[in-house]
Amino acid sequence: MIFKLYFSGDENIVLPLANHPIIQGLIYDILLYDGHPGESFYNKSQSLGNYVFTLFTFGPLNGVNTVNPLDDTIIYHDEVNLEIRSRDLYFCDILLKKLSKIHSITLGKNQLTLDYYEVSTCHHMPSQIKIKMLSPIVVYHTFEDRTYYHNPLED
Repeated sequence: MIFKLYFSGDENIVLPLANHPIIQGLIYDILLYDGHPGESFYNKSQSLGNYVFTLFTFGPLNGVNTVNPLDDTIIYHDEVNLEIRSRDLYFCDILLKKLSKIHSITLGKNQLTLDYYEVSTCHHMPSQIKIKMLSPIVVYHTFEDRTYYHNPLED
């Protein structure tokens, strides 16, 4: 599913240029809004060894902006929108329930109002797809005193 969230602030929205972790934190704040999503949220998420994760992607904030190179900030002057995508229906269900309860939320040092959101479905994709990466993904496992880097071609 595709979630497109539209936010506005009382003042300009000021963020550092490297704001990806702040936006990711906003998504987790939404998921934790009005209480924890529940232990079953993590149990139904994907797992890799001892690591648990929920698969979703998100883009940068979109909106009219100005970059201030003197202090490495980006200033959004009006409404901003954020797109979140996931094929995990359980994740989408929780996100939808949380969005229906949110009126305002904090992004960095900015207080934002969730004006509205749109939800649409993704086009049908096969169960397996081949992705060509522009940079390698590193998967490793840390033991007591050493780190083993996995080869992408091994099982």
